[in-house]
Amino acid sequence: MTLTLPLQTSLISYIGSGSYGDVSRCFSQKFNTDVAVKRISLGESGSIPATALREVSVLKHLQKQQIKGVENLVKLLDVQYDQKSLFLILELCDCDLDSKDIKVSPKLLAQQLLQGLSAIHSSECIHRDLKPSNILMKGDILKISDFGLARTVSVAGQTTSQVVSLWYRAPELALGAASYGAEIDCWSAGCCIYHFLTKRHLFEGISDQKTLLEHCCYLFGGYNSKKWPKSAQFDSIINSYEGAGVIEKELDKHKICKEAQEVILNLLELDGNKRFSAEQALQCRWFLE
Repeated sequence: MTLTLPLQTSLISYIGSGSYGDVSRCFSQKFNTDVAVKRISLGESGSIPATALREVSVLKHLQKQQIKGVENLVKLLDVQYDQKSLFLILELCDCDLDSKDIKVSPKLLAQQLLQGLSAIHSSECIHRDLKPSNILMKGDILKISDFGLARTVSVAGQTTSQVVSLWYRAPELALGAASYGAEIDCWSAGCCIYHFLTKRHLFEGISDQKTLLEHCCYLFGGYNSKKWPKSAQFDSIINSYEGAGVIEKELDKHKICKEAQEVILNLLELDGNKRFSAEQALQCRWFLE
C-alpha cells in the first residue's frame, strides 16, 4: 500500500482506515517524536469534508481552554494539506477502549472520561459520537478522540438526530429529537462506563432505532409523561412499548457496586433534563471514596 504523507514525516506503520480516510503511525521530524497521521481525502473540487472542518475547529477551540480535563482530550499537533488530502497530525496513543486487555481500573477510566467530557461541555461543545472505539489510552491517561461529529452548541442552525453510533445513542435521538445538548453525550458516557465495568456493550446486537427504543423500555421501564415529560409528542411511536425495568438486576448480575451503579443510572436517565451532567456524575460517591 502506498500512502501519501505530510511533510517532514516518515511512515512507521499503518494503523487502520474508516469512512474518514486512514490513520498511520509516523515519525515527525518537526516534533521529533512518533505521531498519528489521519489522512482525509478531499472532494473532487478540492473541498474539505465538513467532518474534517469540525474536527479541526473544535480541537483547536478546546486546546485553547485552560481548564481541568483538557489532558483527557487527544491533542491536535498540526494540520497540513496537499491537492488531494488533508492531514491531521495528532498525538500518538496506544490503543482504544474496545481493546480487551486494558489494565487501568474501570473507576479511573470512568473518572477520566467524565473529566474530559466536562471539559468539552464547559467549552460549549458536544462530541456526538462517544463510544469505546473513539476513546484512546496513552499510558494510563484516557484521551477522547474523533471529533468529526462534534460541534459548538453556540453555532446556530438545525441539529440532526442522526448522530452517535446506535449502541451509544440516547433515546431522544432515536425518537428524532432535533433539539439537544450535552445530555446526549452523558447518555453515551453511561453506556461507556457500563462497558468499562463489564467488557460488554449494553445495547449490543441492536440494529435499528425501533429495537433500541424497545430495549430501553425493557431495561428502564416504559415511557410515560411522569418519567419523560416530552414523551407525549412521541405517543404514536412508543404507546405500544411496555417495559420491565430490569437495569438494576442487570448491573447486579455483573457485580457492579452500588456506588458505580449510582453513576450509571443517573447518566442513563430517560429524561434528558434530569440526566446527570458529567460534572454532577463526578460528584458521586464512587469518585469521592
